[in-house]
Amino acid sequence: MAALTSTGFRDGLRIAKLRRLHAELQAYRDYAPVGPGVKRGSGQVLPFVRGLHLSAQVIYIIRDIVRGRGLDVNWGHIIHDSQVYCSPECDIIIHRNGSVDRWNGDVLDFHFIDLEKVVAVVSCKSCVTGIDGTYGADLKKFGVKTVALFGEVCSASNYLNLRTQAQAAQYCDFWCLATEVDGNPNYDENVLLEFVRFLEGLGAP
Repeated sequence: MAALTSTGFRDGLRIAKLRRLHAELQAYRDYAPVGPGVKRGSGQVLPFVRGLHLSAQVIYIIRDIVRGRGLDVNWGHIIHDSQVYCSPECDIIIHRNGSVDRWNGDVLDFHFIDLEKVVAVVSCKSCVTGIDGTYGADLKKFGVKTVALFGEVCSASNYLNLRTQAQAAQYCDFWCLATEVDGNPNYDENVLLEFVRFLEGLGAP
């Protein structure tokens, strides 16, 4: 990613929530271990919890972007057209309104969605160091037409390589909240705008 560039006031509004999300996640990315003599990193938020928090916050942002277009955004499984098979777990499913079923409560809100209603799936990763070579392809075989990859952070020197790998692995593209150089965040507003434009184009007639 390139250094931060000015994209104008309106575009700044479009990506403001993504910028704030990275600042929030960065604030507790790394801190002291839980006690003396304990291996560094043991005081970090559990990676699974970090990933779940990331995807939940991105769901809220995407809901705002696609509001009014007859689309909903949820975490869950996709039910195959045969009504027999279920997809791998999907961090973010963008779909036309309605779920077959829903496991919900004060903590869990997990949806089961018919494949015919799915517009796109977005896989979320916290720290991206490599690309899963099978997930995108597996969902494509399942019948999902658009599978994207979205990360919290990756190495600045590796971003373009990861993007190429993601596209080769049948993701439509890979975007990231920020890249890092020696632990310091490096933003590119244009990359965030690309992600927003991708979302704005979903469900278009």
